[in-house]
Amino acid sequence: MSWDPRSIIDLGEFGDPFPTLDTGVEKLLYMAREKGYEAQVSGNVRLEGVTRFAVSQVTQHHDLSTLSFSLVLYKDGRRASANTTLVDDLVGLMKQAEDGLNSSPPNKFDQGFPSPRQSELIDLSAKVWTTDERADSVIASVNAAEEINPDVIVAGTSSTVTTFSRILNTEGTDVESSSSGNYFKVNAIVGPPESRGYGQEETQWRYDAPSFETFAREATRTAVDTLTLKNFKPGEYEVVLGPRAVTDLMNFVQFGTGPVGFHEGTSFTSDRLGDQIFDEKISLHDLPRSPSKAFFTRLFDGEGVPTQDRVFVHKGSLEFIPYDSFTAAKYLGDKNEATGNAGGGFFGGAFLGSAVMESGVKSVREQIAEVGDGLYVKSFWYNRFTDRRRGGLTGLTRNGLYHIKDGELAGAVRNLRYTESFVRALEPGNVISVGKDSRMFMFNTVPSLHLGRYRFSSVAHSME
Repeated sequence: MSWDPRSIIDLGEFGDPFPTLDTGVEKLLYMAREKGYEAQVSGNVRLEGVTRFAVSQVTQHHDLSTLSFSLVLYKDGRRASANTTLVDDLVGLMKQAEDGLNSSPPNKFDQGFPSPRQSELIDLSAKVWTTDERADSVIASVNAAEEINPDVIVAGTSSTVTTFSRILNTEGTDVESSSSGNYFKVNAIVGPPESRGYGQEETQWRYDAPSFETFAREATRTAVDTLTLKNFKPGEYEVVLGPRAVTDLMNFVQFGTGPVGFHEGTSFTSDRLGDQIFDEKISLHDLPRSPSKAFFTRLFDGEGVPTQDRVFVHKGSLEFIPYDSFTAAKYLGDKNEATGNAGGGFFGGAFLGSAVMESGVKSVREQIAEVGDGLYVKSFWYNRFTDRRRGGLTGLTRNGLYHIKDGELAGAVRNLRYTESFVRALEPGNVISVGKDSRMFMFNTVPSLHLGRYRFSSVAHSME
């Protein structure tokens, strides 16, 4: 018996959105047909429960229910889209899409929307994280943090989200998909305002709640450690990247593996399908149908094409490029070569949003123990591409940068700017080991990495 995607919505708590949703999407498709357009329509429900905490206490609980509609019109090689949360103004949504269509240039290769494809419906629901349980996570976090330092200030977020979408198009597609998951973040601050130490830990999760106490203690230890900072010169260092730092790199690997860059020669993947780009220790799978492994799960993509679990990188070799119907038509000559990776909402085009890196056998502490003189990086931020063709990035370390000396953490280091290529960082021979303790994030699930070298270009900005 297949799963009903609508069963994920708690009608008793949030009310029944489906009559309004169904009426809306069917009305929009009817209006588009009446005006001679091909069209894709989606109705989307997002339910979010958020508990925020600051100054070591709960400051806000809120539950938010949002119903929205998306419309894409196509005619004679022209297409345009529009979105709204104004469910009573679907005529206005149609006009907005029409105005965009009339001002859009035609694309001779555009073939319209993909043909219908059916697929097995599997349960993508996660554990329901109640308001009381979220409050309990705050209490547990604060108590654990104060075990490390009684003067710590603790803040963060505990949240849960459920999404549902129904997608229709004039080709005959009519599919539904839903998913849910949870998020936890804890920040710890120690010291006076003019000289504070800071630590942060975060994760997404679906079934088994993480140890909130462990995250809170770790964030507090980092805050205490960063009250005193060493100065390190820029240069290349042997590094251990914690899972949060690895996810920051993997986001760019994933979003850099798009079909436009691949075919236009602007991506690190261009002309390299089937080549070994990374070390053989690096294997990545895109698993939108594996809820125990990936956070961003869905049965159908933003165009209603069924998703599939696939190998993305096998032992360092690039095995797969994603396509939506638009890029499949342009580059492959057939809109139905779309792979089920089309975005939706804020994410246009085709992308790999459910990457899972195969883990290794060593813990972070075991990886650190193998470093004679190097750095332990807990996370990066302000990351930006500098050279898409070569995978070049720049950004800053954050939330804990440590000197490793003779296999031990030997004190916190002032943040550094890195300027490095993820292709170079993960190239054959530079990946010493892959960690065994993976952590789930929004678009990937990754462990720690021990790399032979990583380039830091300058000391991060400070007031000194």
